[in-house]
This record gives sequence, C-alpha cells and structure tokens, in this order.
Amino acid sequence: MLEEDIKKALTLLNEMEQQGIIGKYAIGGSIGAIYWTEPFATKDMDIFLHLPVSEKGILLMPFLDYIIQRGYQFNRQFVQIGTLMLDFIGVYNTLTEEALEQALDVTVYGIKSRVFGSEHLLAIAIQTGRAHDLAKVEKLYSEGNINEEYLLEILARHHLIRKWNEFKKKYL
Repeated sequence: MLEEDIKKALTLLNEMEQQGIIGKYAIGGSIGAIYWTEPFATKDMDIFLHLPVSEKGILLMPFLDYIIQRGYQFNRQFVQIGTLMLDFIGVYNTLTEEALEQALDVTVYGIKSRVFGSEHLLAIAIQTGRAHDLAKVEKLYSEGNINEEYLLEILARHHLIRKWNEFKKKYL
C-alpha cells in the first residue's frame, strides 16, 4: 500500500514540475536518508522544492489548486496521499538550495525522481540539530557511504565544522 502511495506522490510531483506549478524538487529528510541507509520509522516524506515566483511573490494558488483538483487532502501542513504524508518545504537557506541543485537523479518504483545526496542530508541534519536529526546523522555516517572529503567541503562552506566536530566527539 505504501509503495502505491509513493508512486502516486512521485507521479504528482513530476506532473507539477513538468507543468511549471513547482520548480525543481528532491526528496530529503528521513525518506531521503532511507534511500542511503537501512529503513527506519518516519511519519512523512519531505519534498524540498522551488515554488514559482512572480513580481508579486510566491505563486501558491496554482500549487494548492492542482493538489485539491486531484482529490488530495491537506492534513495540517501535509498533503495526504493514502497513508503517505507529504511535507512540502521550500528551500530555505544556502545549504538546502545547494542540496536541491546537486540532488541525484534516481528511479523509485520505476518512477524518475531526485534525492538529496547523503553528504547534504547529513549536513542539513547537523545544521538542524534536533534529536531525531542527530540520530539520522549517526545512521547516515555509518551506513550512507559518505565521501568524507566532500562532506567536509560542504560543512566548511556552510560553517558547520564546529557543530560536526562537537557531534563526532559526543557520538562517534
């Protein structure tokens, strides 16, 4: 059942991107991490994206209308597709912008999509610093086939070396 919900979500995202309702998108958060690690429990799928902007600001109405016209419901900040909760997150800083621009093309259940690289996922989790994000850092570091040199470049570029060193000292 979840497989079908993920297929529906990715199809929806690809249609929205092709029609210009959203810009480029990629899977991040826990489901993004699960692409690189052994599965673990999560409640939603984070979709990082660009929303189209006009001279008047971000164009939310085409986005909202498209989802509603397809029969999907909103549940707080989530769009519910079957049992899957999608959390749409606009890129919000230089790190998430870079992660989106460098996202990797993947195929999930036969559908083309994009996912953040494991190094960017780890850096975002370090930056965010919530308890469940730090657990994700440990999982990504041990299972995510991390390129240490590339990770350090990202962490340095986004001023996260100190936080990374503190994490390593405490948990690794």
